Amino acid sequence: MAPARRTDERPAPALQRLIYASAATPETAADMAGVLDDILQAGRACNAALGVTGALLVCDGWFLQLLEGPKESVRQVYGAVSSDRRHTDLRLIENRPAAVRQFGDWSLCCGVFRPDDEAFAGEPAMRDGFRPETLTPASSLGLLSILRDLQHGAGAGGLDSARPAA
Repeated sequence: MAPARRTDERPAPALQRLIYASAATPETAADMAGVLDDILQAGRACNAALGVTGALLVCDGWFLQLLEGPKESVRQVYGAVSSDRRHTDLRLIENRPAAVRQFGDWSLCCGVFRPDDEAFAGEPAMRDGFRPETLTPASSLGLLSILRDLQHGAGAGGLDSARPAA
């Protein structure tokens, strides 16, 4: 027999997944390394505090980011992201409930790539340059999963990441 549920327990908040692409402004693209440092520092602290995890791929002056966590937290982070003047042309690719986290190991995992990077060989969105207009939710998740897998293989070097505190 299953134990009775206590009435003071609250169910875990529903998990939400949001994926978007956006274009770096010319000023951002000119100082991408510095901008990414700022994004990573602020994003990691905010995401960790809100229970949001995810990944950020940068390629050809475009950002591709996945956020996952409690619905209201994801909404809050995306609200801040969408008002950030360092990028334009935000394209919402997916915003839906998710059964499990795909990037639960990181408050924010980040990688900067070229479209001809060997890791992305055969990826349609990376042929002839990075083309975010061709991204579907599945292809976006595929690209970001490559980033995650590379991060797991890189260990402490190679890519930039922040694992949540245990």
